[in-house]
Amino acid sequence: MTDHEIIDDFRDRAGSDFHPCGSCAMGTDAATAAVGPNLAVHGTDGLFIADASVFPSIPSGSINAPTLMVAHKGATHILEATSGGPA
Repeated sequence: MTDHEIIDDFRDRAGSDFHPCGSCAMGTDAATAAVGPNLAVHGTDGLFIADASVFPSIPSGSINAPTLMVAHKGATHILEATSGGPA
């Protein structure tokens, strides 16, 4: 194979072991994060994000368990926000 063919083959078959996440990172500063610690979108009322997109960085392992925990936390915050108190 030529160098060009090797590079093309690599590009065709290469991929990341990381799952997509972190596009709406969680943090306290609205300038650097999309959602706050309660998973509410900064600057909005009643809009929450409760999935892997809130991870502030890509985990080094599987994102299944952390995503389930974010969903659980998100459900709790959404219930509190919509019912006026703790669930």
